[in-house]
Amino acid sequence: TWDSFQSEEMEKKKEEKKTEEEKKTEPRKPEEKSAPTYYLDKGDNACHKELMKLGYYYNSDGELRAVGTKKVFVFTTQFDYDKLCNVIIRYVQSLLVAKYAMNEVFIPSSEDNNGVPGSVNIFLSNDFDSNSNKCLLIIQGTGDVRAGVWGRSCCVNGSLEIGTVFPYLKKAKEKGYSSIIFNPNVKYDPTTGKPIKFHNNREEHCSYVWETIIPFCKAKKLYIVAHSAGGYSTYNLLKNFGKGFVYKVKSAAIVDNHIDPGDKEHEIAFTRDHVTQFEASDAPSGTPLKSGKGLVTVSAGHPEHDYGPGFAGDKIF
Repeated sequence: TWDSFQSEEMEKKKEEKKTEEEKKTEPRKPEEKSAPTYYLDKGDNACHKELMKLGYYYNSDGELRAVGTKKVFVFTTQFDYDKLCNVIIRYVQSLLVAKYAMNEVFIPSSEDNNGVPGSVNIFLSNDFDSNSNKCLLIIQGTGDVRAGVWGRSCCVNGSLEIGTVFPYLKKAKEKGYSSIIFNPNVKYDPTTGKPIKFHNNREEHCSYVWETIIPFCKAKKLYIVAHSAGGYSTYNLLKNFGKGFVYKVKSAAIVDNHIDPGDKEHEIAFTRDHVTQFEASDAPSGTPLKSGKGLVTVSAGHPEHDYGPGFAGDKIF
């Protein structure tokens, strides 16, 4: 009947109202925060744990984020910044070994250093002494950067994909290159503080590597990627080792360094035929640019000096 129908509807509304009131009084559940996803190491890397102690970690995109908040890096003091960057460099180098199968080699050799083990680490791919095809030589710029890192600020404010050599190693392996990473900015033993033999400057380091390590490389063709002062180091090798250098090195990509082609015939010919200069520019990477020295010059793809190698990689390969 109509009366019974109305009664049922009233009861139904009462139940709905009661349910709504109960919902309001229920304790609110805490929001579930998604666990951070880490870059390459899945959080089990010792240097990653050092980063965590400083309040930061690298997410799955290789971006530095604050523990807990996932916020970007905030500068406090130069001391804290340098401390963080030193840990980042160790983190990067640990991944060179753990994830990219690079061999960490210390130079100079004990034979060259009066029986004392070397204290400058360079990195060689595991096929460095067996790959007879091609080898990639990586030389970074000057300053506080070390083997594996193009720019500290890129690793802090950009990402590891931009600030490190990781993308170059991936592409080198895909294309059948062996590889070697120089480390020309270490002059003093980190333990004793004493000068390191054959490493008074960048030129000595690169010459030592060329004379003592490169002979073990089985690759018939060498290719160089050099950033900033790494360009000067490359041309120092060209001038010091002349035609022997020209015979082995098939091309050199110099990122944001205005090099001097030299005045000898083989230096000029090598520069003209085998060197491409990637200049800091906001034009797309690879865009041809004018050069007053007759060099093949193209845009690195970014206007900031430190970011050049990270943006030019696709065109270099």
